[in-house]
Amino acid sequence: MKINENFIEDKWLSKIISKQVYVYKSFNNLNLDLPKKTQFSYIKINKKEKKKIQIIKKKNFKLINYNITFEKSITQTNFHNKNIRLAKIKDKKKIQNIAFNNFNQSRFSLDKKLKKKSKLIKSEWVNNYFKRKRGDALFLIEHNKVIAGFVLLIFNKRNLIIDLITIDSKYQRKGLGIQLINFLQAFYYKRFKKIIVGTQSNNKASLKFYKRNKFRIFKTEMVFHKHF
Repeated sequence: MKINENFIEDKWLSKIISKQVYVYKSFNNLNLDLPKKTQFSYIKINKKEKKKIQIIKKKNFKLINYNITFEKSITQTNFHNKNIRLAKIKDKKKIQNIAFNNFNQSRFSLDKKLKKKSKLIKSEWVNNYFKRKRGDALFLIEHNKVIAGFVLLIFNKRNLIIDLITIDSKYQRKGLGIQLINFLQAFYYKRFKKIIVGTQSNNKASLKFYKRNKFRIFKTEMVFHKHF
């Protein structure tokens, strides 16, 4: 049987959840014949692709949530905050703990078969930065000299992508999230044109935050999971 090249093994996620994971990467040819050893697969597809979505549903992929991608033009600002700095290796455990305890609305959390692993996934996501496997910069913000949150960044041509961002629940509603956004605009104004960030449709607080701070939605994807 010919191997379906539309599916690519997600080796990192496979290791974290101890299952063979494949992600669908090509929508020019909607061949959904998965490799025989697949134990879990996921697909992200623009919600406008209605015909393709119907095919995905017929193959018993389950809709988990909608991934909302926002963008914001970077504007010049003189914002400065001495409590924001680049993360150091000594900060790794504290940042991992924040990630472990504060991402409870991700697609992994919503999937009953992955919920127990969801916290570990986000913690190891951060660990990948310190292993130099994912991300180009990681800034943290402190409150009363305690690490209160962080933002993990990916540089993509003229776009600054927020890969992960969170404020520890103990320090939310103190304006720390917008301080991180303002800092990024001031720090990267000359280097990037836009900030790109994604969140989930079920994360109402996050959606409200981005809309309030003049981000605009430019893409909505449907996220499907299938377990074997």
